[in-house]
Amino acid sequence: MPDEGSSHADIVAAKQAAENASRSKSAFLANMSHELRTPLNAILGFSQMLQSEVFGPLGAPQYREYVNDIYDSGQYLLHIVNSILDLSRIEAGRLELSPECLDLASVITRSLRLIRTTAGEAGVSLHNIEAAEPLQVMADAAALRQCLVNILSNAVKFTPAGGSITVRTIRAHDRASVCVTDTGIGMSAEELGRIGKPFERAKEAYKRDASGCGLGLAITRSLLEAHGGSLSIASKPAGGTSVTISLPVVSTNGDAMIA
Repeated sequence: MPDEGSSHADIVAAKQAAENASRSKSAFLANMSHELRTPLNAILGFSQMLQSEVFGPLGAPQYREYVNDIYDSGQYLLHIVNSILDLSRIEAGRLELSPECLDLASVITRSLRLIRTTAGEAGVSLHNIEAAEPLQVMADAAALRQCLVNILSNAVKFTPAGGSITVRTIRAHDRASVCVTDTGIGMSAEELGRIGKPFERAKEAYKRDASGCGLGLAITRSLLEAHGGSLSIASKPAGGTSVTISLPVVSTNGDAMIA
């Protein structure tokens, strides 16, 4: 007959080992990210100097093309490194937020402004349907904007030219919901089960050679949960995708409303 005390000790030891492994992984990712950012900053800085031709013309036109490619590639790598660093902070419990009372419509408008050029180049139209009443949420402005831009960027990425993205904001009792709906390629039920987990990407992302490392939605979900919010996704192949975020609204006295 198994020793119950020994069995419990084994479970505790296994749990401790798993937590230690998770902390070690987060620490490694954080250290690696910091180490990569130093040379990347140099690459970006010097390529910008070359683009500006600070010390004279580059010469052959191909050089300008190469410098632009170096800068764009460096920016993309820096984005990935920053995403890994964000995820490691969240997993290590070192996420630092500065919540404040925000006008949700203003945050959405600014997020749409950040993505408008990319959407225009992709031939995708953007539409914003605001709530019937002003809505305020208690959130870190940069984190909430990051969540919205991540969702909007994915919508643009997987919506063919001629398609559209609609942002609709509503209030449902004590919560504000922002639904981003696109007319894109959509996802299968199997993909929906995986999407949102770290480093997971939809199969169609590989077929379309879409950029990204599968961290955007995972970070978005974690950031929303840290604000007492949630994220849900509905989609079907060739039927578009709807991503909805929900956050507690702030009452007139400045307190987050709790059901």
